[in-house]
Amino acid sequence: MSFTFIMHSTESLRAFVGLLAGKATVQADTVLKHVGLALREPATYLTEFADDLSERGIDELTPDIAANLPQTALVHELEKASLVGEVDWKADAEDIVWNVNNVLEQQGRPQLEGDDLEITDEDEVESCLRYVGSVLRARHLTLIYLLDLDSDSYPLSIVAAADMPRFTQLAHELSVRFEVYDGAVQA
Repeated sequence: MSFTFIMHSTESLRAFVGLLAGKATVQADTVLKHVGLALREPATYLTEFADDLSERGIDELTPDIAANLPQTALVHELEKASLVGEVDWKADAEDIVWNVNNVLEQQGRPQLEGDDLEITDEDEVESCLRYVGSVLRARHLTLIYLLDLDSDSYPLSIVAAADMPRFTQLAHELSVRFEVYDGAVQA
């Protein structure tokens, strides 16, 4: 997937990150600063965050990497700020819930409690995501999965259900693809 990031959409990016940040405004500012660097000066971003990016298999700035670096930076920076919890394709239920709770906590929202959940580690990742999404939906929240580049992980975040129309509009403006917990492609 190519990430076509339009430079004049800085306000859209700010609003998009704001919807994911909730009360975590300091973290949102850091995400915006670092994604801005990836947009303006990809080589500098690659140098500054070389150790982190090497974990994602990015060691040099090829034309393909440069074209997708803003998307990679967005997901990476959201994860570093705990506004995205990234779970592996073979994650167990405990890992999924831990990551979702970490995001909820960072956003200033109540965490999921054991009494809220009826999942086991035998459940498939997709089943767990749908179930956790339904629990969040009852709280007027939406579990989203940011479609990452060439990855077998699930970068997860949470958006207030009432904010989903705006989130969907902003994602479309920024060419950010995502799915809701049930796997339906939204943008």
